Amino acid sequence: MLTKVFLGYLATASADGEIVLWNPNSENKIMKLESRSNKTQKTQCTVEIMLLLETRLENPKSAALVTCGQNGWVRFWNITTGKCEKEFVAHVNVDSITMAVDPDNQLLVTADTLGEMKTWLINGYCEGDSECTTPQQTDKPVLYRTWSGHAECITDVEVCVRGERVVIVTASSDCALKLWAPDGMCIGTFAQEEHWKLDSIEIAPIPSVESVLSEQTKEESMLTEEIDDEIEEEVVHIEEFTEGTVAEFDPSYSYETWNSTILGKSYADQRSKKRPRKQPHHYPRLPQVGADQRPISGTQMGGPSQVLKVSDLDSIGVPTRPDFMTNPHKYFSDGFTEIQNKGIKLPALTSSSTEPKSSLKFDEKNLF
Repeated sequence: MLTKVFLGYLATASADGEIVLWNPNSENKIMKLESRSNKTQKTQCTVEIMLLLETRLENPKSAALVTCGQNGWVRFWNITTGKCEKEFVAHVNVDSITMAVDPDNQLLVTADTLGEMKTWLINGYCEGDSECTTPQQTDKPVLYRTWSGHAECITDVEVCVRGERVVIVTASSDCALKLWAPDGMCIGTFAQEEHWKLDSIEIAPIPSVESVLSEQTKEESMLTEEIDDEIEEEVVHIEEFTEGTVAEFDPSYSYETWNSTILGKSYADQRSKKRPRKQPHHYPRLPQVGADQRPISGTQMGGPSQVLKVSDLDSIGVPTRPDFMTNPHKYFSDGFTEIQNKGIKLPALTSSSTEPKSSLKFDEKNLF
């Protein structure tokens, strides 16, 4: 909440955009100012700075109270009628702004969170000379200068007077404190190595509204003339081109960048000095089969397997007997040799379960 004391009254402003004038003696509310042009746009109505234009207090038709808040809005209030005379956006696409005014109430200085500064000429603005406009109208005062003052957010701004010279002091979150002239000239930064003296620096005074408007009109006329001259030159150039002979277009023409540019020639020269690279072996074209499994262009059915060379198996001849059958004594025990020498024959297998007639029985001991 903000508070401001003037003419024996107390002014308070809240975050919802309401400004209330109080009587400190009776503790009664005198007037309530509603800064919300549209109640749905509460973010545009937060009051952060209140300034009193003391030179306008004697005129009941003039706006003597100036407020600013979020989204760059500035409003001029008539504390006699409680109406918002005019409002405008001083800075676009910003979160909030801060402002200050000179003691003579002729210069309004605004600064935003992006480090941009503007000076406005408010002499004669909302002083009751013309009919009061509705809050929806966004007529702005005369913009004198615009410049980038700091690299980061400007947190505070003050307007000071030394003799007849008006200077502006700004503080920023980039830890810099600077001194400016009203026309945007940077006088210096506090704590810099080279000190300055205001008496030896030429500072332009605050100009009148008429002089600034005439200067802006001249600049606009000069800019318009320059644009007209450029348009005339372009028209003449187009006419000369159309009146000349039309070049024949060759559709087969192509610009050889490889041999016609320095980069292409140098790259080709480097390529020619390199050792040629061995290219991979190219296999013969394989017969292809279509989606309907039929050969294409007269090739045989079968696909890539047809290129494989398949021959008959080599003949291996008569197989030889293994060595353990030719020389069993090398692989078997002595018991087997003895049985082989005696010529003992093994009993024939019968389907009956009776014991064989031979009394000789074979087991592991006499077989091996």
